[in-house]
Amino acid sequence: MSMIRKLLFSLLLIFGAFCAQAQEWINIGLSVRADYQYDWNHDDAVDTGFRGKYLNLDVNGRINDNFSYALRQRLNKAPTSDNPFNATDWVYLTYTHSNWTISAGKQVYEMGGYEYYNAPIDIYYASLFWNNIACYQFGVSGSYTTDNGKHTLLAQITQSPYAGNSANWYGYNMLWQGDFGFFQTRYSVNFAEYTDGEFVNHIILGNRLNFGKAFAELDLYHRACLGDYSLFKNFSIVGKLVYDVSDRVSLFAKATYDKNREGSAYDMGIFPDTEFVRFGGGVEFFPIKGKRNVRLHLNTYYSHGDNPHPTNPIRPNGLITDVGLTWKVSLLKR
Repeated sequence: MSMIRKLLFSLLLIFGAFCAQAQEWINIGLSVRADYQYDWNHDDAVDTGFRGKYLNLDVNGRINDNFSYALRQRLNKAPTSDNPFNATDWVYLTYTHSNWTISAGKQVYEMGGYEYYNAPIDIYYASLFWNNIACYQFGVSGSYTTDNGKHTLLAQITQSPYAGNSANWYGYNMLWQGDFGFFQTRYSVNFAEYTDGEFVNHIILGNRLNFGKAFAELDLYHRACLGDYSLFKNFSIVGKLVYDVSDRVSLFAKATYDKNREGSAYDMGIFPDTEFVRFGGGVEFFPIKGKRNVRLHLNTYYSHGDNPHPTNPIRPNGLITDVGLTWKVSLLKR
């Protein structure tokens, strides 16, 4: 039996037994995505070929009326000796009382913006910022949701996304998620420690406008450090437009722009002298009527500019056509 099959079988047994003892409910799901992509402008085959993108095990449920839990494990990644949770996106316990929640464990490093909020399996191409931020960290968070459920305020302390596996640096985050019907927000202020006592400040304004069958998203990311909060030195902009032609077909267009013209290399996500643009669009098709748990996609996007990041694989002048299949199923629910 392969390592992945053993891990999946063990998790099913553990959580099945836990569910039976707790006499509550559990939901175990599997989500998979595989693509074929072709780079029209590079003939070295680095970005051409079949790609198994995601293989995720999703587990969530309740222990009682107040305590719940969540786990997302990537089965196409492996733990390492220095990071046994390398393949775990999140695993946390949440206590809920009235309008308040407290969560502890490995969780999403809470930042504003709608590109950042979407699950990686649902993103076909993204900004450099999205690609380089370590968005899952151990920590604690607390939130308050209004009685009508439309506004949530969240405060969080975690390990810094710049800390790696062992450095004792922290991130401090405040998030407001608002819903005004046609207009929704995901705004945050974040301080991420990148060296002892020094912080990168993020101010992120995520905006969404709903127009019946269509919606538009605009994310504005401002990054600053060393007391210099000047605008348009180090920032990202992400825009997306989606139109549902029917319940089975959606069209989308998206553009991203990342820029850093500051001299210091404190921002390990977007390096100095970065100016990078990506844009494109595509179509999604959902073959099962009334459900969107099976999805076919086709899109084309272009990347252009300067990207001096030493390990980021996104290259300039890449014109990529991508076609793929995503499916999400429930393995056990009770």
